[in-house]
Amino acid sequence: MDSRVPIRTKLIVPITLIYIISPFDIIADFIPIAGQLDDILSLIIGVSLLLIFSPSNVVFEHLDNLTSQKFSKSQNKDTIIEGTSKIIEEDEGKNWK
Repeated sequence: MDSRVPIRTKLIVPITLIYIISPFDIIADFIPIAGQLDDILSLIIGVSLLLIFSPSNVVFEHLDNLTSQKFSKSQNKDTIIEGTSKIIEEDEGKNWK
């Protein structure tokens, strides 16, 4: 964890995860769709609060690091991938389980 982010802001992550994992929800998980939306909404709110209360220069620095690592790995043209392939006839594919 970055030392430039306040401890109170860092506490958003475990609080959000505890809420999602805990059996006590605002909307019970056994209610179809609504129970899962409750967890998704709390995750979205938790991430949003983390981004809002973290210093913006720290957030942008980490985002830049993530994107530069992602593109630098994928743009390596010297990488050779070797493998084998098998053509599956239409009748063979229907028997897969």
